[in-house]
Amino acid sequence: MRNQDIENRWRNVLAQLERADGSTDDVFDAVDDLQSHLREQLFPEGHPVERPTEIEPNDGRLELLFDALATLAVLEPEDASYPWDRGWLLSLFGRHLEAAEDYLTAARLAARDAQAGTGSVDDAADWAKSALYHAAKNLALGGHPTAAAALLPQLDPEDRSEVEPLVGAQAARTIL
Repeated sequence: MRNQDIENRWRNVLAQLERADGSTDDVFDAVDDLQSHLREQLFPEGHPVERPTEIEPNDGRLELLFDALATLAVLEPEDASYPWDRGWLLSLFGRHLEAAEDYLTAARLAARDAQAGTGSVDDAADWAKSALYHAAKNLALGGHPTAAAALLPQLDPEDRSEVEPLVGAQAARTIL
């Protein structure tokens, strides 16, 4: 799919949302299809573990992918997977504070699912704990050591031992 095709799809979805025409399902499907094509174009090898060096952090396709995932989270506010995916991608590209926000949302939704016994994953409690770990790590990396430290008591010992040095390093750099 060429960039012009992606841009045209994005503009059509945006116009459809602005006009509020079409069913929510149709809009959701269009946005989901758009984000799927963007992922395939940006990450043809699948989910990268590290940031692909050939993709610049200000790549317009990446911004559209972030926008599409945020849109899916708005259209499906009870689904923790969209903020989780967006948080993961934002973190990969060094946008740690935005990533932390999305991970906190995913943690809240997964914890709610675990408590209610609902949701799309069987281990929602583990997802919630993992999302809190990622939120704390991203808060520390993003320069918010106090907020990261506030999450430490909720982390498993191994996760806490990984985040504590990041909190300490950021706190040491903080100069008033």
